[in-house]
Amino acid sequence: MSSTTRPSGLTRCHCFFGSVGVLIGGYVLLHKGHIRMDLFYNLFSLRKRAIIDCITTPIFFYLLILIIWHGWELTDWAIKTGKVTDSMWHPVLWPAKLTLPIGGALLLLQGTADFILNLYFAVRGRSIE
Repeated sequence: MSSTTRPSGLTRCHCFFGSVGVLIGGYVLLHKGHIRMDLFYNLFSLRKRAIIDCITTPIFFYLLILIIWHGWELTDWAIKTGKVTDSMWHPVLWPAKLTLPIGGALLLLQGTADFILNLYFAVRGRSIE
C-alpha cells in the first residue's frame, strides 16, 4: 500500500460521517444546537436578540448560497470526471459531494424559517403562537 492510499474503511468513514455532518445542519439549527458567541448576546432582551438575528441573517444566507453553489460545482465536476477515491475500494465521490449542496439547502430552509420567526418577533414583540 502506497503512502497516498488509505485503507478502504477510513474512506468509508470520511464519506459517511462527512455526509452526515453536512446533512444534519438544518436539524441542529432547528434545535439551537450550534455554538454561539453568547458573551453579549444573552445580555440583550429577546426582542433585541431577534433584531440582531435579522440583521446578521443576510450574511448567513450569503455564505449558504456560496456553499450550495460551490458544492454543486464540486458534485458536477465529480460526476463529469468520474472521480473516485484513491483507496483500494475506489468508490465514486459524487454521492458524498452531493450532500454539500443538499445539506446547504436544508440549512437555508431552516434559516429562512428562523428568519421569519425572528422578524415577526422583532416587529410584533411576541412569538407566533
